[in-house]
Amino acid sequence: MLKPKNKIMKTKKKLNFGFLTLLTLFVFSTVHLNAQTEKQKDLIDDATASKAIFVKEEPEMSALFEKAAGYVIFPNVGEGAYILGGAAGNGVLFENGQVAGFSELKQLDIGLQIGGQAYRQAILFQTASE
Repeated sequence: MLKPKNKIMKTKKKLNFGFLTLLTLFVFSTVHLNAQTEKQKDLIDDATASKAIFVKEEPEMSALFEKAAGYVIFPNVGEGAYILGGAAGNGVLFENGQVAGFSELKQLDIGLQIGGQAYRQAILFQTASE
């Protein structure tokens, strides 16, 4: 009779360990998601400010943004080169004026070049009929 009881106790210990492992993973992933969400909020704010700057500098852009099915705004693209060059930036994807996701921009260049710069970039998507 002792053997089945020992098996039950071992099973309970395994279940408790599994539950605690899952709980720990959930807690750490939630903390990570909250930290990521704060960065995403900042990126959304920067992208919205960049859109306002685009429209202020080129008023025609307002109609293009309104007409677009979607667009990605990269508020800060960094580019640098010394023979080999590269660029990178994070952006926000908007669909019908609402945040639909996030995007990354990566670029690699080879050739005679030197220097660096930072800039904003917008990519607008039209519908198939336009």
